[in-house]
Amino acid sequence: MAKRFAAEQDGWLIHNHCPAQRVKDLTAAFNFVFSENRSVDTMKNHIRRLGLKQERRNFTKEQDAWLKTNAPRLSVEETASQFNSAFGTSRSAQVLKVRCNRTLKVYHANSKYGLGCPVGTETRHGDYIWVKCSDIPYEKNSFYRNWKPKHRVVWEQHHGELPEGMTVVFLDRNHSNCDISNLYAVDGKTLREMGKKQWWSDSRDLTLAAIKWCEMFYKIKEVE
Repeated sequence: MAKRFAAEQDGWLIHNHCPAQRVKDLTAAFNFVFSENRSVDTMKNHIRRLGLKQERRNFTKEQDAWLKTNAPRLSVEETASQFNSAFGTSRSAQVLKVRCNRTLKVYHANSKYGLGCPVGTETRHGDYIWVKCSDIPYEKNSFYRNWKPKHRVVWEQHHGELPEGMTVVFLDRNHSNCDISNLYAVDGKTLREMGKKQWWSDSRDLTLAAIKWCEMFYKIKEVE
């Protein structure tokens, strides 16, 4: 026969129960306070007898519809705040993110793949500023299909498609300075020579002069 709960224990449960809290966590706290070993199933049955209701952990059709409509224009944090306000729940931002990404295939405006934000959006990723140039549906590594480094986009707007084997560099070494006057395309030989001689400089003019020297050096070698 199962051990009955004492009046003191019932009072503790009524006082400490939270609808959004997992029964597993409530059970662990109860067992610690009263030095018992109640199971989670026993606790579920007992709080139900006490009239204590748990927040529904599964999502309703109405909630899923709300997420599909609103998540793409909101950040993860904004989604959690507005969702909980709309439905009187206390879902965590992480739980809602998983529901959107894995189940509904919906992505937030600040998601890793940026599928919720419009073409033309800029974001910082790694050392560079990136620009969203397309909106390919989610797949592995789709970030690098939807987004391009801003410095490359700016360079190509002025000079056309970047030739294969060429790299756009920052003359003043400032990766946030994507002004066309600070961008220059170099080939692999020049890139290696600049690194070998340690000629990269914070000065745009000095760096450009060094690059020109490398280009001239290899032109002369070709003629010879």
